[in-house]
Amino acid sequence: MLDLSKLRLFYWVAKYGSYTKASKEIDLSQPSLVRQMQSLEESLGCKLFNRHFRGITLTPQGEKLFQTTITILAEADALEKSLNSPDKILKETLKIGTSSGISADWLVRFIPGFVEMYPEIKLNVLSYTTDFDLDNNKIDVAIRQKITDEKDLIQKFLYTFEFRLYASPEYLAKYGYPQSPEDLDNHRLIGFADDESLAFQEVDTLLQKGRKDHNKREYFLTINSNIAEFKLAEQGVGIASIWPGLSLLEKSNLIDIFPQSASMSIDIYYIYHKHVYGNKNVDSLYNYIRSKIKN
Repeated sequence: MLDLSKLRLFYWVAKYGSYTKASKEIDLSQPSLVRQMQSLEESLGCKLFNRHFRGITLTPQGEKLFQTTITILAEADALEKSLNSPDKILKETLKIGTSSGISADWLVRFIPGFVEMYPEIKLNVLSYTTDFDLDNNKIDVAIRQKITDEKDLIQKFLYTFEFRLYASPEYLAKYGYPQSPEDLDNHRLIGFADDESLAFQEVDTLLQKGRKDHNKREYFLTINSNIAEFKLAEQGVGIASIWPGLSLLEKSNLIDIFPQSASMSIDIYYIYHKHVYGNKNVDSLYNYIRSKIKN
């Protein structure tokens, strides 16, 4: 018979491909973890891991068990929650990680209505300027761009952010109106990111459009906040790539300098581990946001 506690340990070893990383995650000594995995292999009568100097990989039997384990743990967690609270959502904190830009002007639009509808769910929203994930930042849900090369994640499309280039009338009067993307070579550009570790670097794609060579355009300055970019552009500092849905833009006199050109889009997803599939708190927030977006 499968031992659920050993399956939970197996999940972390398989996920990280490392006894060292798994032991840190679950706070269990590495020798104890190795013994538990050896015991699991003996009880199943098959080899689950290929061990080599770079770490461990799953055998075909191990890969099959890993996929099954994700389902088993999700069902076990859901069953435990339903037995503890069959008719209502558990009073738990839902820890959400997202970028500072998404949290400051987009996600906050949904929070008042959500907490009114689900007062028993406490939201803990963490904003990041650099890249982040579920495990390293110990969060329940990530609202961000898609994460690649992860086997155990559910990633549901949530929203598409479109970006366009804006400048103030004062800036255009002083420095001229660019007639094409190539003209951006001669303008003051406000960049979002000059650091590869920062999230949402794609925001700057439009600022590099029309470049005749492969060298990146130099930015007049960079600041990793779309709201700050907006405020600098509004004060005539330069041209910035801004989300048209930004609430501050509604009463602004900023001008879309290439209204006929295509915008640049970034898809964001609602991401969580497969083993929390069916968690009412996680599902409730996603369903609420999607329903409001559709309406």
